[in-house]
Amino acid sequence: MILKKEKADIFLLLLLFILNGNNVIYNLFYILPTAVINLFYLCLVLLFSILFRVNIYLNKRFIILFIMFLILLITQSFLLNDRPIIGKVVRYFFNFSIGYLIFSFIDRGSLSFLKNIIKFIVISSLVVWIPTSILLDIFNINVLNFIPSVLRWQGSANSLDYSHILIYNFRNIDNNIYFWFRNSSFYWEPGAFAGTLLMVYLIAILYRNVFSVKNFKELEFWIIIGVLSSLSTSGLLILPFIFLYSRFQSKNRINEYLKYFLFIVPTLALLIYFAFNFLPVLGDKILSQLDLVSLEKSGSDSTRLGSLLFLWNLILDQPFIGYGLFVDSSNWYDLLESLYFNSDHEIGNGFGLLLAQCGVIFSFFFFYLIFININSFYKSYFSSFFILIVLLLILQSQAWFNYPVIYLFAYLNFNKR
Repeated sequence: MILKKEKADIFLLLLLFILNGNNVIYNLFYILPTAVINLFYLCLVLLFSILFRVNIYLNKRFIILFIMFLILLITQSFLLNDRPIIGKVVRYFFNFSIGYLIFSFIDRGSLSFLKNIIKFIVISSLVVWIPTSILLDIFNINVLNFIPSVLRWQGSANSLDYSHILIYNFRNIDNNIYFWFRNSSFYWEPGAFAGTLLMVYLIAILYRNVFSVKNFKELEFWIIIGVLSSLSTSGLLILPFIFLYSRFQSKNRINEYLKYFLFIVPTLALLIYFAFNFLPVLGDKILSQLDLVSLEKSGSDSTRLGSLLFLWNLILDQPFIGYGLFVDSSNWYDLLESLYFNSDHEIGNGFGLLLAQCGVIFSFFFFYLIFININSFYKSYFSSFFILIVLLLILQSQAWFNYPVIYLFAYLNFNKR
């Protein structure tokens, strides 16, 4: 029987992963200013802590992260001579705070419910995705056309595609360039769905001792099903790395990693070769992006590869503090256009975007904080380095710093109560 506190833990964990990409919920149907919405969610978690009499303590890594953001904000305000936008300031502080508050509230044992949460998210998406795909790709029937416009919202604030119905996002159903409609679940796009699942996978590995063997394998199963259904290029390429690492990950076998490395590298090479040559969604997408970048075609700046190459020029021009994390979006895009950014889409590479907006110094310290945080509990440079590299790879596909889950790796106490 699930106790009241456990139900609250499950609700808040589910809320965290919903806020990591369901923009309709994150922005409360776009009816209130961002700062007000963020404060509402923070107060909600604090209210839970009061009702259940849970004390929330600040650990030193969270305080360090808070100070880093504060220093960045003050420095950019002085040196860039640009007025910070209060909504953006609140949003970034909210993103790295909400996860800390939730994980401080929940009991360690409740993390085993990650299996139930991910199972619910994936199955609920499959219930919509499978019949939608069959009707679209076999019978050429677009389900979205039968949903009233009053029940549809934007997948993101800047989107003109009203394809989100709160529990599912039909993004690109009208412009499906792949051989099969891709599963976004309720996230803003398939890559966001896959990226969230991969980060949950890493969190589950770090908290592996709270799971039974059966529960962990079931969690892995639903994560794999979700990533496969997304047909996300980055998701499908990164998933084998994490899966193989989870097979060999054990604090008692750290010295054997070098031996396993000799097995992992050729295995991954074969998997990537197979995926590139036999899965059209990967091979065609990668080749099309390389074609855009090499020929400098319009739209190349918003591809994952093109974005990084384009942003690299910005990073070199102003490497230390970046161009501003908290400035008005219109100012940011004016800057991009003045530097010949010619895409109709948003920047597609989260890693490059972080470096361009925040600068190399802040970015380095943030990733270093992730590394030392994981290593302080696992005493394994291999594990710490592996997880950091995987997070960097996940960042190549989405601007994850606009959402809360990635910050968890910088301050979570993986041995907490």
